[in-house]
Amino acid sequence: MTLKDLGELLTETWDACSTHKAPRAGAALAYYTTFSLTPLLMIVIAVFPSPWLIQVWQIVNFVVSLGMITVLFAMLYRFLPDTEVPWRDVWIGLGITASRAGGR
Repeated sequence: MTLKDLGELLTETWDACSTHKAPRAGAALAYYTTFSLTPLLMIVIAVFPSPWLIQVWQIVNFVVSLGMITVLFAMLYRFLPDTEVPWRDVWIGLGITASRAGGR
C-alpha cells in the first residue's frame, strides 16, 4: 500500500463517516431525552404532589446516579492505566469499589 492509496482510503473513510448521520442523530436523541424528561418529571411532581410519585422520583434519581458513577469508574479502571485491562477485571474492581462505597 502506497502513501497515495492510504491517502485515498482515509479520504473515502472520512467522506463516508461524515455523510452518515446516525451517530449524530443518536447522540442528539440521547441528549434531548435526558434534558427534557427530567424537567418534565419535576414539573409533574410540583403540580401533582403525591407520595408515590416522589418515591418514584427518588428511585429514578438513585438508579441514574448509580449508573453514571458506575460507568465513570468503569472508564477509569479500563482506560486510565498504562496497561491493557480486560473488561472482566474492570467489573471485578468495580464490584469491590461499589461494595466499599456502599458500606460507608
